[in-house]
Amino acid sequence: MEDNILKLTDYGVIPEGEYTTIQAEKDVRNDGKICAQTIEVGGHATFTDIVEASTVEINGDLTLVGILRADQIIVRGNVEVTGSIEAGELVMEGNCTLHDTVQASKITIKGNVTLDNTLIAEELNVAYNLDGKGEIEAGMMEVGGRIDYHGCITASSFVAKAYHRGYLSDLRAGKIHITHPSFFRHPTSLIYRDYFTVENVECESMYAESTGMSTVTGTNLEFAKRCIVEEVFYLDELTATENCRLEHVEKIEQ
Repeated sequence: MEDNILKLTDYGVIPEGEYTTIQAEKDVRNDGKICAQTIEVGGHATFTDIVEASTVEINGDLTLVGILRADQIIVRGNVEVTGSIEAGELVMEGNCTLHDTVQASKITIKGNVTLDNTLIAEELNVAYNLDGKGEIEAGMMEVGGRIDYHGCITASSFVAKAYHRGYLSDLRAGKIHITHPSFFRHPTSLIYRDYFTVENVECESMYAESTGMSTVTGTNLEFAKRCIVEEVFYLDELTATENCRLEHVEKIEQ
């Protein structure tokens, strides 16, 4: 494809077609399907149809009503999605509100993300802030930032380094590992439900520190550093340090 560079410095329309580079500096929208190697949004863009690109950089604002497919998407500005995203890698450093399906091989959250539909990723890293109530499906999910999630999270592996307060409604994972690296900063009482809380857990194996949980069902479970659990149902092995509080424990049959 010959070089076809489109630079819009004022309000404009991106015609249907193929481009090497699209640069949108002000307020633009697309008219039909567009394909490009690189798309850069510095102003405000509204994508209402199919958009395909190798790289998309959002430094301004994007309203996505259509479908965005790209090898790499980097969001440094603000994005609202009522359409859908399909990406190889998605990095969200700005503010993102996701009302429809977002799917990528690797997703990194370095900004503020609100989700009320479906997020699918082989690898999901929450480095800053995630809240919402939709469905999350991940191969490996790692949380190092703040999370307040009222939907269902399903993952092969879930790892949380609880530097910040967190809440999870439903967590289903093969392997779960929740630690508190800054344990000396935590309250000295047993009331950890106000710090990092998981309501319902289903897993194969779990290690948790200083976490409040309502119901945990799993095969091999280990609780440490003042965990509080209302109900524990385990299949093979249960270990808990003496400063944990397990209110009801039951060994279940396979």
